[in-house]
Amino acid sequence: MAVSGISSSTVSNYQDGPLAQFRQTFMQMTKAIKSGDLSGAQQGYDSLSQMQTGTPASDKDSPLGQALSQIGQAL
Repeated sequence: MAVSGISSSTVSNYQDGPLAQFRQTFMQMTKAIKSGDLSGAQQGYDSLSQMQTGTPASDKDSPLGQALSQIGQAL
């Protein structure tokens, strides 16, 4: 069985791509929610809801997509 290497572009996609941006924005939103920063939480939610295809926010039927929808309704 051969093992193929991971290209630098694959690693870069996880560090700098849409998933990394999603993760960073999600963490900022949750920090704002925990600290009671409603404006920051709403901005984070708006950013997440506008993320492009390929991020967890783009799949509205996934558990995470449904949770984000509920967060949006609460905000």
